[in-house]
Formats: sequence, structure tokens, C-alpha cells
Amino acid sequence: MGEHEPAHAFFKRLAIQNSPLSVVTFAANHGLNARNVVPQEFLAFCQRFPSRGMERLESATPRSDGSSVHLGGEVFNLYRDCSFRYPRICPACFAEAPFYRNWFDLTVVTRCPFHDHPLVSTAGRDTLAFWHPSFSQTPLGDDLTQRDGARVAALPDNWDRYVLGRVGVAPPLHCGFLDEHPMSEVIYAADVIGSAELSGWAAFGRDRMEKFDPRRGEALQLGFAVLRGGEPAIDNFLTRIAMSGPRRSDHPSITQFFGALRGTLLRLPDFALANVLREAMKRVALGHDVVSRKDRPPVDALRGASLTLNELAQTLRIKPARVREICERLGLVTSRKDKSVRHWLGPDAVVKLRSALDELVARPEAVRLTGLTAAEFRERCWLAGVSPLVRLWGSGPSSDRFMKSDLQALLPKRGPARPSRSQR
Repeated sequence: MGEHEPAHAFFKRLAIQNSPLSVVTFAANHGLNARNVVPQEFLAFCQRFPSRGMERLESATPRSDGSSVHLGGEVFNLYRDCSFRYPRICPACFAEAPFYRNWFDLTVVTRCPFHDHPLVSTAGRDTLAFWHPSFSQTPLGDDLTQRDGARVAALPDNWDRYVLGRVGVAPPLHCGFLDEHPMSEVIYAADVIGSAELSGWAAFGRDRMEKFDPRRGEALQLGFAVLRGGEPAIDNFLTRIAMSGPRRSDHPSITQFFGALRGTLLRLPDFALANVLREAMKRVALGHDVVSRKDRPPVDALRGASLTLNELAQTLRIKPARVREICERLGLVTSRKDKSVRHWLGPDAVVKLRSALDELVARPEAVRLTGLTAAEFRERCWLAGVSPLVRLWGSGPSSDRFMKSDLQALLPKRGPARPSRSQR
């Protein structure tokens, strides 16, 4: 039994020694299913025949349990992280010792860190198959073994080395921020981050790449590079994605700011590392004055920060629609109702708004200040193009509010003063 050789691979070697036409047929004759491999069933069969190294075979054999696969003290997702049906090999590893390693079944490992060689399964259009009585030769006879593969001088500090270190195949690569999280959760997060790194800002897109996508290995490497840097690196990643997107406004909505990535992070299952990513998204967004209404901290804690129209409405006790109308008339916001854009007012704009509100007077008071009759007031407003800034707390003319500065246009224009007799 080879080092890190699992029971289903050892069983295949037994089958090859008995020269069957098909490993599947040989397995079926012994009550085993070699089409949908359950590793512990093959282990139970091998344990019937006492042999040296059985303990090593037991420790190297993964155990599948529902959607989970347990290997080397770590948990992987059967449907995303492993495959017992589609074998791959490192040609250089196989040239060193002709047996199948358990980590070849991990689809999240795409490159051998010991030889810096990609794991392969195909030669042209022909593919390795579990049923075929060979580990390194395709059914059409193409041999994938690489005879001249030399080991690297030093193991790389990359994703593949990290995974194999976690399961005990390679010396561990410690990453303090990640080591406390289960392997399946680290893979999920690296998958999401790496896919976003490759695609950049996108309005729509998949949360993760497909299981056998040729670029998935690259995505996992990129995701790992971000995660191992901890919260600062995660913040930088989210900032890069957000700032690479289209800027429709100085204050975009949080969905428009992060694009499809926001929905992806919100859809992550509720595990610790997912919550780290979601909190980082809130932190980065708040740093750019971009937050959702749901995640907005209390206004009192944001002195000096920009405020939404809803927050201003709540503070001023004016309906949001009226606040929007006032801000549009004052030129503080553009007249847009695009849901991808949020209207915000910075501290200076808030001061201008409050000054304008302090200057407002009701229609009866405006008539009194101009010294005109109500009829004369209406006529001069029409001639001078003066209109109420807004209508507050009611629907009739008595609810009209005028700016005092606008009333100057209604006063009679006086000609130049005539010189006095002493000046003549």
C-alpha cells in the first residue's frame, strides 16, 4: 500500500492483478459499486484480507457522509470539492511511485505542489476512467506518466500547498486568519472571492465557477491570496471591485456599488467566514458613504457624514417626498428616481437646506411682508415668475412656503433718487 493511497485505489490495483476487462465488473462480482464510489465500502472489503499497512490504508481513505467528505481531519463538500468518478493524476508523482494518491480526488487541488505540475486526466479527447484497468493510461492507450519530473527545491506558499498541508499530505502552511475556519468554508470563500477577482465588477454573474471549470484553480489561488491577508486584504479586494464598476452617481446604492458581488455575499450560508466577508462589505461601503437603509447605523452616530433624504426627513419631520422636492428646487440633488442611485447630502448641503427652511414663510406672512393685497401678490408672483419653494403640511394655498429672498422680486422697483435742492 502506497503512502496516501485510498482503499478504492488499492482495490483497483487488486482488480488489475486479476486482469479484469472492467474494474466495475470485478467490483460488482464482490458486491461493490464502482460507478458511484463510496470509499469506506471499498475499505471494508479490503479489511477482509489482513495485510501489512492496513492502518495506513484506513487513515488515507476518505469517508463520505451525505454531502460531506472527511479526509485528514478536514471536511470537504462532495459535490463541489471532490470527485471519485473522474480520476486525475500528477504524472511526475506517478512516475515516482505508480499508485493513486487520495488527494488526486480533491477537485480544489489543481496543481501538484511537489512537482509544480498540473493534475491531468485527459490526453487529447481521451480521458482517464476508474473502470479502466490502468491508473495512468487512458482507455485508448495514451500514457500520461511523465518520466522526467523532478521535485521542486522548496514547496510553494500557495493554495494547493495549503490544502494538502491541512490534510497532512504536505508540511503545513500556517495562515493564522484561516486556520481556525473549517476547510469547506475556506474553499467556499476562496471560490467566491477568486471568481470575483477574475470577472471584476459585474451587474450579473454566477456566485462561483463550475466544479470542473478550467479556470477554477486560478480563481482559488486568487481567493486564497486575499483571504490569507486577513481583513485588510479583504477590504482592499472589496474596494477594488467597487471602484472598478460604473459610477452613475457620487452616492450609488450599495447594490450598484458592489454589483453582483453584494448578492453573492448575502447568499453565502451562515458560517463564520461568510459573516467576516459580509461585515467587511458593510465596512467598505460605509467608508465610501454607501450603505443600505437596512444596514445604516443611527444618524446620531454619523455627525459630519452624509445623510440620506429619508434620514433628513426623519430629522426635519417632513415627508421624504417633500424633502426631495426642496432639495431638487435648491439644486442640492439631481432629479433622478433611478433605484440604483441613492440621494445623499453632505454636511455643507445640509447646512444650505436648513438655512433655506429657516427662511421659508407661509403665504399669508409673505403677503404681509410685501405690503400687497392677496390679489396683487398673486399677480406679481405670476409676472415675476415667483413660485412657492414647496407646499408643506397641507394641500391648499395656505400651505405654500416662499423664500424671503424671492419676495424682493415682488416689491415695486424704485427709480434713482431725485437730487435735493441743495445738490442742484
